[in-house]
Amino acid sequence: MGKLYIMCGLPGSGKSTWCKNNLQLTDKYISRDKVRFSMLKDSDDYFAKENQVFAEFVRQINLALANGHTVYADATHLNAASRSKLITKLNNIDELNAVYIKVSLDTALKRNSQRTGRALVPEKVIRNMYEETLTEPTKEEGFNNIIIIDNEGEI
Repeated sequence: MGKLYIMCGLPGSGKSTWCKNNLQLTDKYISRDKVRFSMLKDSDDYFAKENQVFAEFVRQINLALANGHTVYADATHLNAASRSKLITKLNNIDELNAVYIKVSLDTALKRNSQRTGRALVPEKVIRNMYEETLTEPTKEEGFNNIIIIDNEGEI
């Protein structure tokens, strides 16, 4: 049984950077975007293979948990529904945790503007996520621990 940390936050909040700076050598980092980009051709729409991407993301997390690893699941996981969609598909969780990377909309937009290619998220999409979708994780969702990181500084 392993520990799972579900990363939560806007694109550009610093989820991936935080993981890279805080994981131990034996931890497993599983990025939904890395899974996605490994499956897509340059000409494919971002969501072209969403069902396969999600299934592979879940498979990799379950495999790592079954092997007793501490796992960091990196995706936006913006609200309780998106987090629940993942949690209900997982097995072998000894401890369920959320890491919410909290930033202002301006900070997320500024960081996102420095991205290129598929990593660059349209500004309108981030604004919509911030205004209509983003909610902090709660204990009622089943988390043992919720870590909130105020990430307004340089990353």
